[in-house]
Amino acid sequence: MIIRRSLSVLFVFAFTCLPQPALAQSLFDQGRVRIGVQVGAVSSFNQTYFLLGASAGYFVLPGLELGASFDTWLGNSPNVTRVSPEVRYVVDIIDVVKPYFGGFFRRWFIGDGIRDYDTVGGRGGLIFVQGQNAYINAGAAYERIVSGCDSDCSYWYPEIGIALVF
Repeated sequence: MIIRRSLSVLFVFAFTCLPQPALAQSLFDQGRVRIGVQVGAVSSFNQTYFLLGASAGYFVLPGLELGASFDTWLGNSPNVTRVSPEVRYVVDIIDVVKPYFGGFFRRWFIGDGIRDYDTVGGRGGLIFVQGQNAYINAGAAYERIVSGCDSDCSYWYPEIGIALVF
């Protein structure tokens, strides 16, 4: 199965939901919560889809985020829905640019009688801090199908995001 993602911009709006210590300076401090929305375009099954999704994460330690995401692909057939637990680490030692890396497991639910499958992957890139409440991230992700794949079982794609943290 060949899966290709078009260059898509994922808009991520993050909100701080838990009380923070008065001196918390970092967007990635322990106890921070991220809630996001994804919007983009995806190409697969010789079709182009509109991607709509949501994600959330919790920083269990400074820089270490455990999260989950859900997205669905709209506008073509077969229908695709994905659910994914994920982990990300942000290296929070430089003020303006912060490297990040992480991993994920993803379950793909595919309609029209096509068999569902699982993938694992990793991602990495840079976060560009845009003040106290915003950042832009740019990076790449690698994903490999680990169930029911005969050919073209892995692929790379770009990831671009904008986050607002309140």
